[in-house]
Amino acid sequence: MDEPVAPQSGRIDGPEAWQEALMGLWAEAAAHGGDLWLQDADFLGWSLGLEASVLHWNQWAVAHRRCEAHLVAQDWRHARLAHPRWCRWQPTWTHRVHMRVLPDDEMGAVDGCRTIAVLGQRLALWLDDVEKCRGGWSRSAQIARAMTQKVDANLQRSSDSGGASMLGL
Repeated sequence: MDEPVAPQSGRIDGPEAWQEALMGLWAEAAAHGGDLWLQDADFLGWSLGLEASVLHWNQWAVAHRRCEAHLVAQDWRHARLAHPRWCRWQPTWTHRVHMRVLPDDEMGAVDGCRTIAVLGQRLALWLDDVEKCRGGWSRSAQIARAMTQKVDANLQRSSDSGGASMLGL
């Protein structure tokens, strides 16, 4: 009997589906490692602050010492209120969890600060409509590379946010 083939891509439709996709990405990062490339205007709609998320992030950081996370946002000010647990965890890992800020004058270039999450070349998530949390996911290495390049282009134009310590935590 043939094993069912897991889907290689799909749609994200709604806030619950987005949170489920993110939790799956955090769990996969914790289990298998890989660099993380994340971008969003403010990271408010992300599951960073949930206890399970922080546990996954910590497992990723401890078990996969050569991996790094690159996060770029337009504004980090509201993240400390939305994700205090994660913002307390992050300073310990500042050397591997890099928080960056994309200046307002760079927002028009390369999709602005489009909502994207990439784990290595294994998994990419994105939102086309942030308000309704509609987007997609893919396990295509080609799509993951393309999404990583979009985040990297913004990282190159960004500046260090200073992490949680500059947020006054």
